[in-house]
Amino acid sequence: MFAKYGQAGFEAVNDEILTNIGTVSAMNPSPIGDSFKGLSAADVERVEANLLDFLIFVYGGPNNYQGLSMEESHPGLNITSEEYDAFVGMVIVPALQTVGVTGSDISDCFAPPVTDADFKASMVGI
Repeated sequence: MFAKYGQAGFEAVNDEILTNIGTVSAMNPSPIGDSFKGLSAADVERVEANLLDFLIFVYGGPNNYQGLSMEESHPGLNITSEEYDAFVGMVIVPALQTVGVTGSDISDCFAPPVTDADFKASMVGI
């Protein structure tokens, strides 16, 4: 997917994801939980940079990701399966749609890594 959408495409998706996180986190209660509420500016910058590098790597670009593993970066957040699914459905998918990723690319290429049971388990309930 990186070869198809390029750096600029992934940057646009990342920006939309962050916008959507802010919107969905502001809901009360938030369907994605409270993990993103109250982040400092430095925390937001770290999330933004790590998320971009992670997405680029997962989807075929260079591996510049230097963040923690999913297990190391999510302990104590107690993310539920429902919150994870809401994050995918209310944050990630709309971000992809907004920047013009095709429905087939979303379902056939972008969805499999984030809907993988082992990947989801690396963040849920820890």
